This record gives sequence, C-alpha cells and structure tokens, in this order.
Amino acid sequence: QEGRPSPPRPLTFCKSRRPSKGPASTRGMELGSALAILQQRSESKARDDECSMCAVQAEPESGPPAPRITPEDVRGEPLSTLLQMLLRQQEHREREYKAFETGFSRFLQVEEAEGYQELVAAATARFAQLSATVNAIGAELRARGDVGSDNTSASPTQTDASTPRDALSTRMSALVYELQQLEREKLTVVAQLQIVRHGEAIDTLKHGDEVAAMGAKAQQTSRLRSEEAADLRARLAQLLQKLSELVDEVRCELAELFEETASEVSDGGGE
Repeated sequence: QEGRPSPPRPLTFCKSRRPSKGPASTRGMELGSALAILQQRSESKARDDECSMCAVQAEPESGPPAPRITPEDVRGEPLSTLLQMLLRQQEHREREYKAFETGFSRFLQVEEAEGYQELVAAATARFAQLSATVNAIGAELRARGDVGSDNTSASPTQTDASTPRDALSTRMSALVYELQQLEREKLTVVAQLQIVRHGEAIDTLKHGDEVAAMGAKAQQTSRLRSEEAADLRARLAQLLQKLSELVDEVRCELAELFEETASEVSDGGGE
C-alpha cells in the first residue's frame, strides 16, 4: 500500500468551488485514434547504412512506476489519507508526462527514429494504472458520500449525507470525476499535438533551408500545421489551468481536514 505523503504546502486562501459543468468535452480525434497514428508514424524502415539512430528509449525515464492501488487498499482509509493519495497520483502523472515529452523530443531529432511505439505503449500503460488508482479513490469517496443510497451512476451527483465529512466525500468524488475527464482530454490533446509536431519536425528535417523552394501546396500545409499546433497548445494551456485549480482545491480541503483533526484530537476526538 502506498506510503502517506507529507502534509500539503500551506495555502493563503481557498477558492470556493464552482458548480461543475459536467464531463469535459473530448473534441476532435479520440485518444485511441491519436495514439494509433503516433504509433504508425513511428514505424520507419531501417536505413541501409549503420547510422540508424534509436532516438527514444522503450521505457520512459520517470523512475519506478507508482505503486498499484486497488479498491481494497483504499477501503476504510481516513478521508485525509484518500486526498493525500489523490495528490500523490497527480504528482506521478506529472512525472510521466515529463518522461513522455523527453522521449518524444528524442524522436523528433532525426527523420527516422526507432522505439517510439514502445515509448507510447509504456507511457499509456502507466497512465492507465494511475487512472485506475484515481478511479478507486473516487469510488471510495462516492461510497462514503452516498449514505443510505444505491446511487452507482458514472457521474456522481450531490446527495444527502449524514455528516459534514460525508458531504465532503461526495464533493470530492465529483471533483475526482471531473479531474479524470480533464486528464483524459489532456492526454488526447497531447497525442494530437505530438502528431502535428512530428509533421513540423519532418518538414524541417527534409527541407531545412529549402523552405522557400517548397511548392505552394507544401507551404500551405506547413502553415496549417503551425496554426493547428498553436490551437492545440492553447487548449492544452486551458486544460492545465483547470487541472491546477482542481488540485489546489484538494489541497485546500486537505489543509482544512488537518486543522479539524488537530482540533478534534485536542478535544479528545479523532477522525
């Protein structure tokens, strides 16, 4: 079972939660399709000489994978521990994205690089494991909030709760659902952006200083790629901002829980 992380960093203020607008949209290409195209584009014919370069490693350089956590592992854990686990999974996700980007950057360095399929497969497997852990945490939170209810819908809604912490569990389960939708869209956008960046890199490697000599159609394609990349980067920035706000909210709630627990302990109570 995952060790308990350190208390969250101090916060000067906590923003009030805004009503959720429902699941985030996954506009454009689906994640599976985007990753499939990335894998197809990573397949390259071996060079005739001995200069073929393996630009990416089969495993992301993100250190050991996050410990696998099952629903049984989180059952009965204090609410504060569940929120700490959630924050730890988000930290693992950030490390995986950095490792994925490092591998992709290597892939862009040469026209024919090997190993990207393995990189995508390894990164996807780690993201899937992290998502499963977060889902387990969300399910436990929802179960605590749905006191006396048989509500098992995929999209948690506010329900009557018997205690303030049951109500907090319900709010946090809704937050986890929203966070998972945003993470799904983020991974889709990252995959789409990598497709476009790969095209831009191939243009650069093939043409270099000969861009001016490119045909009108090729130049137009290059401009469209640049515009699409800018749009995807803007979407990614928006997603990162929304995710940051959700994570900050979890930190706020956790900080308040620590304060409440300390007060209860001083009064002879407990969580």
